[in-house]
Amino acid sequence: MRPRTLAYNLAMPWRFLLGTMMAGALGGASAEGAPAPVPDLALRKDSLTGGEGRWSVVVENLGDAASPATWIEATDRSSLGDDGTSPYRPVRGEDALIVDQVARPDGTVELRLFFDRATDPLRSGGSIRVDGGALRVGDGDAASDAPEATWDVVVPAEGAELRYVVVPTGRDPAEVEIRLAGEPVPITTGVGVFEDGVARFALDAAALPRARSSRVAVPPLAPGEKKRIDGTTDAERRVYLLVDPDDAIAEVREGNNATSADFTTPDVTLAALHLHSCFSEGSGSFDWQCLHAALSGFDLAWWTEHDWRVSCWDHLEHLGFEAGDPVVLRGAPPVEERLTGGDVFEGERMLSLPGGQWTIVSARRDRLAYAIASELELECAIRLEGDATLGIQLDLSVHPGERRRLVYEFVPLGRENEPMPDEPAGTVVLRRAWPTGGWKRATLRVTDDARDAWTNGLDDNLYELRFEARGDPSATASVDALDIRHEKCGADLQKVQVEFAKSYPNLRHEIGGEISSHRPHVTRYGGPSDLLDLDRGWQELMSADGRRGRGPDAGEDTVVQLVRRVHDGGGLASWCHPFGAGASVWSRDTWTDEYWDEVLAGNLGEVDLLEVGYRERSERRIADFLARWDACSAAGVAVPGLGVNDSHRVQWATFENDFGTWIAAPAEDVGRVKRALAAGHAFFGDPLRFGGTFDVLCSSARGGDILGGDGPRRFSIALRDAPPGSRVRFVTDGSPREWIPADRADGATLETGAGEVAWVRAECEDASGRPLAYTNPIWLDPHGDVHRPRDGRRPPGD
Repeated sequence: MRPRTLAYNLAMPWRFLLGTMMAGALGGASAEGAPAPVPDLALRKDSLTGGEGRWSVVVENLGDAASPATWIEATDRSSLGDDGTSPYRPVRGEDALIVDQVARPDGTVELRLFFDRATDPLRSGGSIRVDGGALRVGDGDAASDAPEATWDVVVPAEGAELRYVVVPTGRDPAEVEIRLAGEPVPITTGVGVFEDGVARFALDAAALPRARSSRVAVPPLAPGEKKRIDGTTDAERRVYLLVDPDDAIAEVREGNNATSADFTTPDVTLAALHLHSCFSEGSGSFDWQCLHAALSGFDLAWWTEHDWRVSCWDHLEHLGFEAGDPVVLRGAPPVEERLTGGDVFEGERMLSLPGGQWTIVSARRDRLAYAIASELELECAIRLEGDATLGIQLDLSVHPGERRRLVYEFVPLGRENEPMPDEPAGTVVLRRAWPTGGWKRATLRVTDDARDAWTNGLDDNLYELRFEARGDPSATASVDALDIRHEKCGADLQKVQVEFAKSYPNLRHEIGGEISSHRPHVTRYGGPSDLLDLDRGWQELMSADGRRGRGPDAGEDTVVQLVRRVHDGGGLASWCHPFGAGASVWSRDTWTDEYWDEVLAGNLGEVDLLEVGYRERSERRIADFLARWDACSAAGVAVPGLGVNDSHRVQWATFENDFGTWIAAPAEDVGRVKRALAAGHAFFGDPLRFGGTFDVLCSSARGGDILGGDGPRRFSIALRDAPPGSRVRFVTDGSPREWIPADRADGATLETGAGEVAWVRAECEDASGRPLAYTNPIWLDPHGDVHRPRDGRRPPGD
């Protein structure tokens, strides 16, 4: 990445300190302060050609200096699926399970797991348990109570599968060592989900075929020089290329890597159709999402930020620490002991922290989640007593290699030049000298400071605040009257999002949205952008009592009206996560089969698409989502299914979901993409494990079609490049048929008599039974009863 010169303001010592800290981190500045010339190797996806195991690509130096000799890594599998260290690189400060593999002389592979937890009082350690598997590391409570923190077991690599890692909190960091017999196997891991004081991580170490890869040398290039590089690969269809792999993050960030190309089916687009960045809640960033989308082989990212979050509607704008404030405070000892009266700045209470104590503030329903690009400022009243120092930590977004934090440190006058402690990557500390004894207002120019601290500093989201007092316990730091101001929201923020997308040219980008104030949430692909304008967009569509509908009291007519507005604007609408947005009691109690029957009676809200492809969501597995989809078909509602990941932060790991949708249209033609989606000419699945094509055929019909007429039918499966050992099967009227080895799928047929079945789809899984890919159904409609949801007809017999 190109370095930038920071502006120093000597009248503001904290700004000067920031500049001093960051100059070394960014590097490249000449003695005169101008950026030093840098090489910038570009490898554009549209320059990649090939076929029959050969490829050719043009590498260009777009920088200002000669590039050193490097190489191109060519492989038949995404970089995220390679052997070795966990492909989802842990981010310092996140709950993470770090995995590494080392070959041993005795022919085994040492699999090392490191539990990393950066939140101060919750350092992780403990035992590993495999739910439903044969492997057990440690022995229940005895293992977690053992004084040593290392176990050593040997298991065969073939078929070894670790599903859940359970790490009791409150212990020192643990290292668990497992040996897998044989060669290294692909490892995927994900961040933890905390339930009942237990950190649950997922580790998937099942054996997969090794990636076929090679390295091709790239010679030094002068500024502006181009060089055509030729190579070969065993992969005849899809090839993944990465130039200068040691600098992969910077290169992908600038869009200069041809991360994947399909030589034989150029009109198939792998799309991420439900994706969030720094403009929604959570710690997502464009940086992180685009890196993982590119390295997973995606061609199209369709951004679907939450409407009410982008519009900052009903967000927290003032916090007085008064009773009834819509915030969650946590820390130890109990936070209520720190909300005191006395010499407050305003109201009746303030937050008062003795030295050595801290409090984390988050707003209920993410009402504190502000995009940094909204031109954000915070202002609060601060009072320091004794030698207390106040730190205000703003948790921002996750980026490759770092989790960003801005820390504003207010120290008593005369101590501003004391040495500062080392901070983890991504943390920037801005120190200010502050008078003691009495209230004074402080303004935190968050957007300006983030812009100065990082080259792409606007690619961040504020979603949590931490207040910490340091010093003697007899000293206190107090905070009151916090105001939050922003200038941009709604359509103005969406314009910034469009500009962000230009920095990642090897991905095609489209801007949609998630209409998320009702049940259900609905994503829109195209359609009117003024749905972001909540004053005009849907305040008039609220339920009768004027409340935002987030529960069963939300009128379904409201959703239908919003979907019709999407249709009127030329867009498509998709019903999101049909078991609810999370694993909450609200989801379990309201997203019932009875409710779904009512939904089908209302033609599924007249949407065009349904999210089906979730490996795991809302405490449900893929089989539950397929069953709900089949219920639509049984009711005569022919709704095409999608596979998505709904990532808001780092949920690309396979423990939750990494599904995508392959669409039978080129990514650069958005009109054809939407028509293919509406017709169901798409299939969905796991792009890290499946890189082929998949469809079910009958006469001239393919998956997604409604086939009229009567008579016997003959169905076949079109499958290409499935992983070795995988298998496929037909599913008729929701009932699976016998498995067929993938290498015999092309000759497999299904014969049905007249009126014998109503719909047929196909599914593929790997040798270990894990989901790979799913086709859309072919619906049989001899009597004209099957219809798309937006047709507005009632199901038969209604």
